[in-house]
This record gives sequence, structure tokens and C-alpha cells, in this order.
Amino acid sequence: MEPFAGRATLADRRLVDAVVDALDGHEDSIDLKQIDGAGILVAAVLTNLPFAVRPFAAAFRGLDHRLVEAAACLGESRAGIFRRVVLPACLPGVVAGLVMTFAHVVGEFGVVLMVGGNVPGVTRTLSVALYDDVQALDDASAARTAILLLAVAATARVALRAGEELAADELGVGLQEAQPVAVA
Repeated sequence: MEPFAGRATLADRRLVDAVVDALDGHEDSIDLKQIDGAGILVAAVLTNLPFAVRPFAAAFRGLDHRLVEAAACLGESRAGIFRRVVLPACLPGVVAGLVMTFAHVVGEFGVVLMVGGNVPGVTRTLSVALYDDVQALDDASAARTAILLLAVAATARVALRAGEELAADELGVGLQEAQPVAVA
């Protein structure tokens, strides 16, 4: 087996076909509009998954296992226990992981360039646009893009804090008391 032969499986098949055709001389150029977001999405999920794992693990670790045992004793199925007991109890940690991952993906730079390139209107993200503006010495456009990225980050933080307060209100405790506690 050739080294790195499996990399093409993540790429969009149309792009691979276009590259092969261009190298074989069947077409004059590669149409970069054939790139879709599937490969970029897979790469972004794989590289940003660690930002979700820690909050998820902390939430699940802090779950009171007596709740799960009580639901099982009452005859609830495993899927029902997860849907009706585990997920609602761990929702603040799950939401925190999703918000942190989303905020990081919005600012993603390297993966987007490596997997999708910089095709305006197709694979260009805010962070890549900011980089292009700085490289072009377009300070006004770079400032607008940076402010937009800052607004996204601030909105994510406000959403995260609102979720923490909502969870604390539902649990009937203060924010300091609502932190996950390890159960032996």
C-alpha cells in the first residue's frame, strides 16, 4: 500500500478527478468551484474535537450515578435513560463544549488553508479573510473583519454564561455550587 493513499478518501471526489484530468492533460485547468465544504467540515471536526471532549467528560463525570440507577430501577431503557436523565443533567457541559468548539472553528485558519485552500466565495473563512486583508495592507477591511471575529467570540461567551446561569437556576443553586463534582 502506498503511503498516504488514504488521504484522498476525505477529499471531494470531483476535485480529485479534476486534478487527475488536469495532470493527464484532459482539461486545461482545474475548476476550484468544484470544492465543497464536506472535506473541510470533516477536517475541522477532527482537529477541533478536543475542545469539546473536556467539557463533555467533566459533565458526564459529574453526573450523580444514583439518578441513572433510579431510572433503571423504574424500568427505563438505556436510550430513555440517556435521553431523559443523562443528557438533561449534563446539558451545561455539552453546550459548553459545543460553544467552545464553534468559537474555535470560526477562527480556524490552518486546516481551512490546508484542506480547502483560499477560494473566495467557496472556502474563504473570516480568519483567512483577515489574513488576506493584512497581507494586502488593507487596514480598514482587516479592522472590520477583526471586529466581526471579536463580536462572534463575545457572543459565544455571553451564550455560554447564559447557559451556565440557566442551568444553575434550574438546579436551584448558585453558579459556584453548580460546578460538576466527581462521584466515586
